[in-house]
This record gives sequence, structure tokens and C-alpha cells, in this order.
Amino acid sequence: MGQHQLTESFITVQVARLRTIPFKPEQKADVGAFVEEAKRILKKSAKSEDHCRRIVDHVVDSAKGFPAPAALLEAAASVPERPAEPAPAACAECSGTGYQVIERLAFNAASQSELLTSAVEYCTCTRGRWLAQKATDRKESA
Repeated sequence: MGQHQLTESFITVQVARLRTIPFKPEQKADVGAFVEEAKRILKKSAKSEDHCRRIVDHVVDSAKGFPAPAALLEAAASVPERPAEPAPAACAECSGTGYQVIERLAFNAASQSELLTSAVEYCTCTRGRWLAQKATDRKESA
């Protein structure tokens, strides 16, 4: 559902949720203007009803007072259009992190000796492979 398909009644309900946040003293003189700005910003910024709902959830959960327009725009920009997918389960081998420490022998040419070195790699479990794929996707999209 695109931003143009958000209904007035849906936006009104979401702004009513925002109105549960107390207005700051300097806002009380013009509550109507702040409410109209909140409606305008949500219509403009939300990509779907779910996105709009999550923007409002974020503001309601974190705001100390009714958000100024700039704060609402910032919140809208910081809430991703789709929620992050949960990471898959990991294994005991990596203690749930998706990473494992690998120890290797490396040859030190200066001292002509072998040294034990440690490196971190993605685990071969489901979470490790998922993290590796996420890293690849980020590199490709950069």
C-alpha cells in the first residue's frame, strides 16, 4: 500500500494515538496546528499503514512530549519501511553469536618461526550463513 492510499480515517486514528503524548507548554496555544502538521507529515512520510503505525509506535514509546514537526519527520525517516527480519537460531559451537574464533599457525618470516594466531569467521550454522549473506548484500548495495 503506497503513501497515497493512507485513508484520512487511518491517519486520524494514528494522530489520536500521538495525542496521548502530553503537549509541551509552548505547543498548547496551537494544538490544532500541531495536529494538522502531524497528519500532513504522516501522509507524506509513511509508505504504508504498517509503516505509519510503526512510526507512531516509535514516537509514542520514545517521545517526552508531543513531537514537533521536525522530530516527527526525523522519526519517520529513522523507522524502516519494513521491520527487520529476526536472526535465525545459532548453534552451541558459536555460543549463539554466528561467529567463531579460528586459531591458525602462521609463519613469521622475520623470526623464521610459526606463531599461533586467532581470527574471527562466520560460523557455518544458520545464523553465521545469514550474517555472511547480510554482509554480502550490504557490500553489493553500497
